[in-house]
Amino acid sequence: MFFEFKVKFWQEWKKYVLNAFTHDREPYHIGWTNLTDVEDIETRLIMIGYQPNYFSFGDEGQVTSMRKMYIDEDGYWRQLHIRVHKDGEIRGHDELSYEESATEHVNGVDLRQVFYHTKVSVIDSLEGWASDIEKIED
Repeated sequence: MFFEFKVKFWQEWKKYVLNAFTHDREPYHIGWTNLTDVEDIETRLIMIGYQPNYFSFGDEGQVTSMRKMYIDEDGYWRQLHIRVHKDGEIRGHDELSYEESATEHVNGVDLRQVFYHTKVSVIDSLEGWASDIEKIED
């Protein structure tokens, strides 16, 4: 019960506070999905290791923002950041996490496209498709 309250609180807080600072869509297209239920989208991403990204600015038309944390080969905390939009577009990138460096995170230091296997797993979990997945070597 408390967990549900906490999740709903953060969803509402994000909707009214962080999404007030929306900007154009990020440059890294991943694919498309026909799923429209936000809770279903989030649940599917949680099942492959993602979590809600509560502290993220919103893209234009974004309905959810999720992240998956990992530690890279140099020991830095990074995150795979996935956004799903109202029109079904899926976008995402790989970046330093805000836990690693809030300043570098906000400034987009070392922002990069996600790897091919990440694109495929996200598209598969959201029953989506992509006409032009560029293979970025893992």
